[in-house]
Amino acid sequence: MASLASGRLPCCRGRGGWLVNFPFADRTGRGVKVAVVDSGIVPDHPKVGPVAGGVGLAMGPDGTICYSDDYADCAGHGTACAGIIRRKAPKADLYSVRIFDESLQADSRLLVAAIEWALDQGMDLINLSLGTIEVTYRDALEQVCRQAVDQGVLLVAAEHEEGRESYPAHLPQVIGVGAGKVRGLYAYHYRPGETIECIARGDSQRLCWLEPSEIMTAGTSFAAPHITGLVALIREAHPKADLEQVRQLLHTHAQPESAPRSSPKPIAPSEAEESFAWIQKAALYPTTRKCTP
Repeated sequence: MASLASGRLPCCRGRGGWLVNFPFADRTGRGVKVAVVDSGIVPDHPKVGPVAGGVGLAMGPDGTICYSDDYADCAGHGTACAGIIRRKAPKADLYSVRIFDESLQADSRLLVAAIEWALDQGMDLINLSLGTIEVTYRDALEQVCRQAVDQGVLLVAAEHEEGRESYPAHLPQVIGVGAGKVRGLYAYHYRPGETIECIARGDSQRLCWLEPSEIMTAGTSFAAPHITGLVALIREAHPKADLEQVRQLLHTHAQPESAPRSSPKPIAPSEAEESFAWIQKAALYPTTRKCTP
């Protein structure tokens, strides 16, 4: 694998007081197309907009997937993720791909279709603050994620809120992200060789929302877009960088971490339905259950 030059290393003082060497801090994400697959994005939110475009996906009564031009946020979750990306990559082109309904529920087939749409539209990067613990969906998701890698499209996904093995975060074609108490605009941890390789801020933080326009909440959902924003900066600097090269750069410039990582606990499909009955057969869930204004 060819290595990528990092360029100069500006020192950025994080909110926690430490210095973070991140060589892409002078980038803005300009020209990078980022799809946020979620509950939609508020297009005119003062801290998120503008939105470059998007699509709304829903299951029709006959089981077919319906596409519409309505991609505005219906729950707040997607706007929160988009706001984090916007803060780190202010000039990136954000696209809203809405698959969740108002109750933050969706069929996993919509996720596959959403990724396919993003590939067809020439996205560079896809944020997935969602997942499924149903192993029956793994093959279909892995196939479309493999297609994304083949096309040079990067995927960033949040792990399950309880550390369960989940998809797409635990797929090898995806940059998996877990939550931690991390401070600093460019700060994160990297765990080489692990499926959930990045740790970003996922504790309570102020995020963009619907009404009110900001809330305080936490979760792995909001750790993933921190990494997505940083990857957008990397992609601007290295437009041709493939997945392994981006991983190399993330590893090189991560903040050291001393805490050990425990392995996720696999879960049987039957147990999944029992444990997550609130998710309509545990098909697809956002990686944050509760969002409290």
